[in-house]
Amino acid sequence: MRVLITLLIFISLIGCVSAPYRDDHTAHINTISEQYDASDLRFVLVDGPAIDIRGVYSADNTTVSSSIMYQGVGGIAGLLAQIGTHASLINSQRNTKLADAQMRANEEISSLISLAPEIDLRKLVKEAGYKLEGHNHTEVSSTLVNIKPIFFASKAMDKISLNMITWVGGNGGAEGSKPQYQNLVQVFSQNLSDQQK
Repeated sequence: MRVLITLLIFISLIGCVSAPYRDDHTAHINTISEQYDASDLRFVLVDGPAIDIRGVYSADNTTVSSSIMYQGVGGIAGLLAQIGTHASLINSQRNTKLADAQMRANEEISSLISLAPEIDLRKLVKEAGYKLEGHNHTEVSSTLVNIKPIFFASKAMDKISLNMITWVGGNGGAEGSKPQYQNLVQVFSQNLSDQQK
């Protein structure tokens, strides 16, 4: 019985570990064994041609853990409920901390963000020679590469970086629809001169 109780507590503690949601990062997945011909690839901007630009923020989501003391009245069920509640509160604090950091970073580059609607992503990738489909493209194809580019600018607006989430197959993380391939591509610029800014 003690082993069973210890096992239940251990499983509960493992289940309480979570990471805050960030749409600018993803886990690498690759279940495709064959290679694709690069000339056959087509790209889809899943969020349309508008540029998503954000301020660089600290990804430190640590919070001061509040102490929790088990109240033995509820037994094992009470213990599990208290652990779950504590984990939910900590996760909420972590999400709030990241959201606040992103909002402050965006305020620092608000002048650049206000220029973003004037820029069309299709024009930026036109020189690459790839076929770029509209975001409402509905054809399912294994050679269709979904892309979600997110640009980041430093506080001084002298460095630009790109986090581009790419996936093949699936429906972009929709439930029950796992992609065959998913990855994060990061590109960092050199320091921009005053003229380039």
